[in-house]
Amino acid sequence: MQLLLLMGGYTFPLRKFCGEHTCQANEKDMYKQCTAPWVANALEDEFRTHPTYRPEDIQAEIMSRHGVHISYWTAWSARVTILENINGNYEEGYRLQSELCRQVQNKNPGTIARWFCTKNTREFLVY
Repeated sequence: MQLLLLMGGYTFPLRKFCGEHTCQANEKDMYKQCTAPWVANALEDEFRTHPTYRPEDIQAEIMSRHGVHISYWTAWSARVTILENINGNYEEGYRLQSELCRQVQNKNPGTIARWFCTKNTREFLVY
């Protein structure tokens, strides 16, 4: 039996169809497509309503929604990606700190706005 399928304006004959998936995957390579960016994209809206999700919670959510087990590392990386998407990353925040101080000084003449890192604790302080 020959079947013509239409995909994107092209037709091609389907010569053989095997409805049952028979190839074997080992445990290590079973879910290579389930990457941290994919998990982050799949759960970002859920994470916004539950911002205290732990990596274990992310693993359980992916298992319940998609029936896929992901590693703790993938869940952790997805969590970091989601938090950066929501809050921005630290490097960008520190880069913008001097601009924030400059804008505070421009909008409030006479204000002293400075930021620096302490030597002992390595904390960033703003005055």
